[in-house]
Amino acid sequence: MADVPAEMTGPRLIGLPEAPNPDPLTRAQWHALMAVMDTVISSCQRDEASDADATAPGDAEYENTITHLRQNTSLSLSDTSTFDAFLAEKPSGIPLFQDILRRMLAGFPDDKLATLRSVLSLIDNWTTTLPLTGRLTPFSELSIRDRAHVLHSWRTSSLASFRLLFKQLSLIAKHVYLRASPLFDELTGFPSAPSGWHPVESYPFEFMHFNTSRSPIQIETDVIVVGSGCGAGVVARTLAAAGHRVIVVDKGYHVQTSSLPLDHSEAFFHLFEQGGLLASEDGSVTVTAGSCFGGGGTSNWSACLQTQNTVRDEWSDERGLKFFKSAEFQTHLDSVCERMGVSDEFIRHNHGNSALLEGGRKLGFSAKPVPQNTGRCEHHDGHCALGCWRGEKQGPVNGWFPDAARCGAKFIEGFKVGKVLFNKKDGKQVARGVVGTWTPRNARDATARAVTIKSKRVVVSAGSLCSPIILMNSGLKNKHIGRNLHLHPTTFVGGVFEQETVPWEGGILTSVVTSLDNIDGKGHGVKLERVSMIVSHPYIRSMNGG
Repeated sequence: MADVPAEMTGPRLIGLPEAPNPDPLTRAQWHALMAVMDTVISSCQRDEASDADATAPGDAEYENTITHLRQNTSLSLSDTSTFDAFLAEKPSGIPLFQDILRRMLAGFPDDKLATLRSVLSLIDNWTTTLPLTGRLTPFSELSIRDRAHVLHSWRTSSLASFRLLFKQLSLIAKHVYLRASPLFDELTGFPSAPSGWHPVESYPFEFMHFNTSRSPIQIETDVIVVGSGCGAGVVARTLAAAGHRVIVVDKGYHVQTSSLPLDHSEAFFHLFEQGGLLASEDGSVTVTAGSCFGGGGTSNWSACLQTQNTVRDEWSDERGLKFFKSAEFQTHLDSVCERMGVSDEFIRHNHGNSALLEGGRKLGFSAKPVPQNTGRCEHHDGHCALGCWRGEKQGPVNGWFPDAARCGAKFIEGFKVGKVLFNKKDGKQVARGVVGTWTPRNARDATARAVTIKSKRVVVSAGSLCSPIILMNSGLKNKHIGRNLHLHPTTFVGGVFEQETVPWEGGILTSVVTSLDNIDGKGHGVKLERVSMIVSHPYIRSMNGG
């Protein structure tokens, strides 16, 4: 086990990633973007605003706002200085805001970043701003009131492109603000460490490293597993236990348990694809996809619902996948649940989950506890979406990979697979390894090194979003690659309670209402579940309109 100082009182910070070089935006584009950010999260000041970016409501309206804050925050102060500072705060006044945003933009796909650059340049140039803003004045030179009118016109536009622009920019502003603002955490009482936090040792993974010479690197194994999420964990353990030489590779990096849960200012860069803001092309769906050692298994919510019969019937009867209705498939599900200690026996519901169960009962709905993959332990941890500091969640990092390692499996972090290698055998193309780039963490020379791994078998388990990219980059032409992905859309409803709820404490998803999950008689419908209430999660912003 890795040594952890006993005197630690909170998670060890790992910091933001290195700042991108070159900067993703020009100075003029930054000026325009921060004007947008200061409009979405605008400063509100008690007296006549001396700041052009601030609004100055009347005394009565301001006092009503202060009263509302007192009633809905954790602070009980005789003076209003903290509330005044919170209301006056704006993104451009928080250095961490732009530090986070700069790194977030650097992770955007090239086409989306190019579009953003173009929009920012157009709206802040007097010769081109009119078609986008309805004004002749550059956006950053408008009053805060006029800037707000422009954003409102985008939000209510008949053109989908303007509505999408507003949605994306407002989501970014709110998401980054909640990660950067110290005053928001202070007012809400959101803690820097979970209740009862103490350092816990990690499993001592020994990741493979390579020398820093420029000579080609080539290694050989029986099975290469690409990706380190939930599927990869089961595969690696099973094959290693059967005596095969296994190497698991992932483009992300391992986070020690003593650093978990990560601070939400840094967590999304180290745990999720595109900083947690991966969206569909039309912006209609945002996906929080895992991108670290352990994949989604590092940041998921411990819930373990076995594939229900209606889904298995559809896969078997309509898709011809008979295996999913077989006893063998059920045996595999049970085996996985047994290894992870999946159970609903040790659950202690928090306020939100208790309210869902009680609400379901009062409405006559079917409501039940959700089994947890926590090794048959009570897991009262609402911060687990940013990493399991207790080391109890039996995903890849705490369960499957330690088992695989004890059977001889090896691991490489920071390895991004470019393509699968093929050889011809009996007239057919057979996968025989991968080639990619390895970047050491925290090294003076962070130059990516080309690495080739030859193997007898290749398992691509990089998730439903990234696996097709690897396969297409490998030259495969099957028409189904990159298609037929179905996402179950989710929407959110928020509630306000008279009593203190501390929504970020306790089990995250420990209850479910199932009465509405078969609306059409074919197994299609909705489940009512509680979500993680870490305040900076992007979906939290959708509860109040984006």
